[in-house]
Amino acid sequence: MNARLLSLIICTVSICCLFLTPLAAQDRDPEALKPAQEEFTKQHYPSALALLRTYLRDHANDQDAWVWLGASYYHTGQAQLALTTLSKAKPKGDLKSLRRYYMALSYDALGKSEKAKSLLTQQARSKDLLAEDALFELTVIQFEDGDVSATQKNIEDYNKRFSDGRYEKQMASILEHLTEAGHTEVPGSRRAQYKASYFESNPLSLVSI
Repeated sequence: MNARLLSLIICTVSICCLFLTPLAAQDRDPEALKPAQEEFTKQHYPSALALLRTYLRDHANDQDAWVWLGASYYHTGQAQLALTTLSKAKPKGDLKSLRRYYMALSYDALGKSEKAKSLLTQQARSKDLLAEDALFELTVIQFEDGDVSATQKNIEDYNKRFSDGRYEKQMASILEHLTEAGHTEVPGSRRAQYKASYFESNPLSLVSI
């Protein structure tokens, strides 16, 4: 997921907030939330996390903010906290997609790949904003798990639906190294990034995850 897509999601959610009832509007403050969203978009996840925690002390009923908090936990190597937070959040609109996406990533980071694949499959088949991201991450998991048949099927599906997609080069690389399925990792995937963020958050661990 790139910064442009995140900005689109943030913009869509902000516009929806203009139509909230006065009572619902008390639960959130888009302007106060904006700095945290900007830090998240810039991939400054530790600072985004700190800002979100501060914001939620005053706006505990802002369900969208809980989704951003859960995603920030994920990006700082805290998958269990991410999953717990996201499971309790009840967002509306496009944030439902973001919630499901990060729940799937969190399940995978915790070693529950079957649950991750189930959620990513549902999202990949949909027409929401994160369908492309979900299909790529699903392909990565299946490739690294050694499922050649599923990997090939997903790559074919990706090329049909996203011929000029953001993950075109990565998908082509996976196809070229299909014989290495189950024995090599895909650089640049969320799975790979999580291992790095986990090690950064837990520098005394002997392994990244």
